[in-house]
Amino acid sequence: MNRFTLRLPDDMRADLKPGYGWCEIAERLAAYEDTGLEPEGVAALMSHPDHAYAHYIKEMWHENGGMERMEKLAKAEAEGRLLVLPCKVGDTVFDIQDGHVSVLTVESIHIWSSGAIRISAHTDKTSMYWKSFELRPEGFGKVFFLNREEAKKALAAMDCVKKEASE
Repeated sequence: MNRFTLRLPDDMRADLKPGYGWCEIAERLAAYEDTGLEPEGVAALMSHPDHAYAHYIKEMWHENGGMERMEKLAKAEAEGRLLVLPCKVGDTVFDIQDGHVSVLTVESIHIWSSGAIRISAHTDKTSMYWKSFELRPEGFGKVFFLNREEAKKALAAMDCVKKEASE
């Protein structure tokens, strides 16, 4: 923020910086007063955890092209050219197999001419028993997971269903 004031050394008083007209200062003061917030309210908002997130979003908005970028993305989505992937190459994902959670590393992502998307992943390649898998994006959150905790919850839910079915 470009300040119109500066704090004097005694920190008890403020003065106006030179070079600003009274109209600019009055407009800024009016904008502040229009918020209806007292200085304590502004301080409380600044210390709220959501403030940091909102500041981050604002910075990202400006750094990434703002409204012009959003319009391009919306157009690409409407034309079927926008793809949001559940993960990226190099990510660790978790798979439920044979009653346990397996750790996989995403090796590549393919988009076939049919429009099908496949995510190639593998277990630890240093093991002589490593395996390769073709994951479908729609399987994320069901049989493939982005973190171990989600995979463990799903595995526990599957175990509960199996127990209920056997009773």
